Amino acid sequence: MSLMPFFLRIQHTMRRPPSSLRPRKKPVQPRAVETYAWVLEAAAQILEAQGIGAFNTNLVAERAGVSIGSLYQYFPGKDALLIALMRREKERLGFELPSRTEVESLHAQMVADGVIMETGVIDHERGSRFFCRAPGGVMFELNTRADAAPAYRGTFN
Repeated sequence: MSLMPFFLRIQHTMRRPPSSLRPRKKPVQPRAVETYAWVLEAAAQILEAQGIGAFNTNLVAERAGVSIGSLYQYFPGKDALLIALMRREKERLGFELPSRTEVESLHAQMVADGVIMETGVIDHERGSRFFCRAPGGVMFELNTRADAAPAYRGTFN
């Protein structure tokens, strides 16, 4: 089950998340980075195995092997955890190219190679992009921010 379509819907409806949807702090120490990663992975596993209805911070903390207090050090609630997971998945499954020309060129090459395309190259206010599917149904986004509307240029992480 791919979480990407769910995450993409969230991404396109949100400009800048309010503080209740942002992680409280970024881990710096190696052990904290590991804890943060375990929490995100536990969240992904719960969503994939049990769905959004079963998703809650207590279950995520238990699955990750951390206390609920440790989880709340990084995430103010389950919505912030979902947003962080969305960002993690986007980093894994989204690819940014330096220009629209390169987006168009890669799209043409992938079409010629028989990759399943979900869209053509889309003119979008956050930058040109297209979506395709890999074997197994995982959706990938390939984009550039080079041609994003001025209002969005300062909003990227």
